[in-house]
Amino acid sequence: MGKDKQEFEFAAITDCKDAAGYMEAIAKGLREGRINIAAGDQQIELVPAGDIDVEILAKRKDDKSKLELEISWKKGVGAGIGELVVSTPAAAKTAKTV
Repeated sequence: MGKDKQEFEFAAITDCKDAAGYMEAIAKGLREGRINIAAGDQQIELVPAGDIDVEILAKRKDDKSKLELEISWKKGVGAGIGELVVSTPAAAKTAKTV
């Protein structure tokens, strides 16, 4: 069987508002089951299904902070890992994986 492989890579310096907009669009795509990403001549469409694997790495050292978010899935794979709480000073949101 042949493997269909597509890759999309993008990096830019932007402000917090635009970065949040990208993440909101990704969240909406996850809820709706389809994520389209495009920049220049690059384009990819992802169709999230089943259980989603979420990995978060947050670091802070002196005046530099870093947040890495990886979201992945495979068809037909599912496993629960417990509870993750992500919050802002204004409101707390809880995401549970069962």
